[in-house]
Amino acid sequence: TGNDRFRPAAEQVFVTGSFWYSGAPMAAAVKTLEILEREDGPARLAAAGERFCTGLTEAAARHGFEVTMSGPPAIPLMHFADDPDAKLGEAFCQQALARGVYLHNKHNMFLSLAHTDAVVDDALSAIDDAFAALARDRSADA
Repeated sequence: TGNDRFRPAAEQVFVTGSFWYSGAPMAAAVKTLEILEREDGPARLAAAGERFCTGLTEAAARHGFEVTMSGPPAIPLMHFADDPDAKLGEAFCQQALARGVYLHNKHNMFLSLAHTDAVVDDALSAIDDAFAALARDRSADA
């Protein structure tokens, strides 16, 4: 920590990070920040996230599912209502994956600048199909 009087406190803390200890990851992080600034990344990520979250919620409702969204729009987390063991979420993610969309039912999802309106729209179309399949499966089990 640069000062011996802080060493005992620092020894009690575990710290980790993705861009530490090496020049290449630090250079990549700096370049990423430059691109985010140049491309108005924060605004674009927020807009893509809002579009994605709204589409997810609407598709769920269309097929009879209630979901909650949390987290910032660019790194959303979706949970199904009344799904304490996350089995429904897992089945949904499998249905989405079968349609080419990788989602996570227990962790935030991450959007990037590669998620253009067209990419988000394609994902939402596949997600709508995934919710439809999940609804059919639920009806068959009932």
